[in-house]
Amino acid sequence: MLSRQVQAELQRRRVSPWTDFARLFRAADWVGGNFEGALGAATDCALPADAPCFATPSAVVARLARAGFKTLTLENNHAGDLASAGRATTRAELRKAGILPLDFERSPQFVRIGENTIAIIAITTIRAADGRVQQVPSTAIAQKLRLARQLASVVSCRSTGEPSCRIGRATRNAGKPSGSSITELT
Repeated sequence: MLSRQVQAELQRRRVSPWTDFARLFRAADWVGGNFEGALGAATDCALPADAPCFATPSAVVARLARAGFKTLTLENNHAGDLASAGRATTRAELRKAGILPLDFERSPQFVRIGENTIAIIAITTIRAADGRVQQVPSTAIAQKLRLARQLASVVSCRSTGEPSCRIGRATRNAGKPSGSSITELT
């Protein structure tokens, strides 16, 4: 969340919120997070005037890239605050900065680190302003989990709301002799 009062504090202090993590992030093979909001102007909010809108200026993308983020998930209750145009702008700006934007439609994505392949799936069970939400359980989630388990040694599921990847836990080793583990981040 880099909008509203957080953005005001960033402008006032002129210090990255990740300064204390710089050494850790530089040493990591991969750094991911959840982008809570959408890039664009608050005047484009698709919410009632009294609802919190997490419109974030595009200038923060450079700060995220400098901090070392490689992937940001875009599935949460504020990802649709600027409607579909805000989602598209967020994906494009992150991609341009070398950060992999990950939403449900484009899940799973695969990251190769050394000998390991990590599959990342982004899910939200909390309805966004633009109406997007994933139903649990669902055929779409099961298909994404099945594909991820077949191709990756580790499956990382980034879930906002109710844990969403547990539907695959009982059969996580099916079809993959070496097995794959599921890590759920909420």
